[in-house]
Amino acid sequence: MPLKLENRRNNIKKIINVLINSIQLLLIFALFILSYLSDKKAGVNHHIIYMSYKYKEGIYSPLSLKIQSIIIALIVILLLLSLLKSRRLIKEAVSFNNVMAIIIGIFLLLIINFSFFKNMIAYVYFVMVFEIVFALQILTILINKMLGSS
Repeated sequence: MPLKLENRRNNIKKIINVLINSIQLLLIFALFILSYLSDKKAGVNHHIIYMSYKYKEGIYSPLSLKIQSIIIALIVILLLLSLLKSRRLIKEAVSFNNVMAIIIGIFLLLIINFSFFKNMIAYVYFVMVFEIVFALQILTILINKMLGSS
């Protein structure tokens, strides 16, 4: 592969990684601001309670959350197996992204299943944001693999 094309791919990967990581951090930051405001402002509190009720009837019903937990656990296991299997062949950046996806996935499983989070007013938003962050992390892994691990 010519050096110029390889440098272009590396630059694209760096830009995409920075962009996706920035979006992830902003989502988590906004989530904690929302959680803080839900305890301090009555209007925000009422809106979150109302929307949580609507979400818990649909996409975040108990059955749906169990199915989501199983899918997330399977993805985490697959990521762990791929990390252990090909650890010698993959560059450090891809391994780092895999480890981060595994950590985010485990944290997402904790959020979905532990009563500490279930008792929070913004519980549904925690699940929603960390599912998006998890999906973005997997997208980062896929983009890095598509562009090559050079």
